[in-house]
Amino acid sequence: MEDFLDNLVGHKPVKLRLKKIIESGNIPHAFLFSGQKGVGKFAFAIEFIKYLNKSKNLSDKGISQIKKLQKPYVEFIFPLPSKKNETPNDSPYAKLDESELDAVHQAIEKKIQNPYFKIEIPKANNVKINSIRELKKYLSVDKSEIPYSAVIIEDAEKMSDEAQNSLLKSLEEPPEGIIFFLLVSDENSILDTIKSRAWYINFPNLTENDVAEILLKYSDASPDDVRKIAPFAEGSVTKGFKILEYGAEIIDFVLDFIRQSIAGNIYSATKAFDTLMDLTSNDFELVAQLVAMWLSDANKEKLTQGSLGGYYFESDKYTFEKFNQNFREADFPDVIKRLNGLTDLKKKNVSLKIILMNIIFVLNSLSRR
Repeated sequence: MEDFLDNLVGHKPVKLRLKKIIESGNIPHAFLFSGQKGVGKFAFAIEFIKYLNKSKNLSDKGISQIKKLQKPYVEFIFPLPSKKNETPNDSPYAKLDESELDAVHQAIEKKIQNPYFKIEIPKANNVKINSIRELKKYLSVDKSEIPYSAVIIEDAEKMSDEAQNSLLKSLEEPPEGIIFFLLVSDENSILDTIKSRAWYINFPNLTENDVAEILLKYSDASPDDVRKIAPFAEGSVTKGFKILEYGAEIIDFVLDFIRQSIAGNIYSATKAFDTLMDLTSNDFELVAQLVAMWLSDANKEKLTQGSLGGYYFESDKYTFEKFNQNFREADFPDVIKRLNGLTDLKKKNVSLKIILMNIIFVLNSLSRR
């Protein structure tokens, strides 16, 4: 059992539960792995199916093919772009153009190399009914020489009710040796009829140290950069990779933007914000989240006088203390609420310049006596 545990980071309770399942010899035919994006659900599914096959003496070649997500060992399903001219009988890939197919192939290759990589194909909003119907062909293939095969459905909550009902038929009478893994971040979108046929396992957020360990393993980032951004990942490797991709320096620019805004330096604040938009490819939502984290830290210091610690912006803890001494009436919860409202305006296509001026105004209100 050591190999199975050693290859995975974090989630000790999940490991113990899976270990008990294996030791019982009563392997469920379906699992529902639930937890936010980037907590390792896919990594656990792959290591679990690898371990089961190792215990049945599957060849090293077979284990390698599982890792490579190759059929008939693994059927990997995830959201794909839907096309207007698709028919129910089409292969899920049949009508994708060359650029879309290339994006899919590149994403799968990255997933093979890094099980924590999040596949996000442009315009891929749903797990297609075609993908679920295609399962029948996979399930009918003779896999008698493979002890256990896996059907892994990532973002399973993105299946329509029609797709879920189609999947239900396969779950009701699963072939021997097939294990379904439904990976979800929103279990409420899964039909009760499917939940009742799957073994539920919850994956809580990873610890900051777990996130850092995974980021160091699967990226070229320096230990200093990883330590700097790990708190902001909020237990999700997906978010951690995104921040690393943009560059750890965005944390410094967020601090500059906040400080300039609070001081009312509109020109400098705008300049810092423009830099942030350039660095993050206009990821306004992430920048707004980072600003909200700073406000949350400041409010935490105000309420606890620093007795709890554990700030996102640990390097700014003395700034929080000094600020709260000078501006005792600062209403951080109200500012966070107003910031969230401005973030919602972005989703309604309100001009970013208008939203920015309002954010600066809202942050500046903290320093008004």
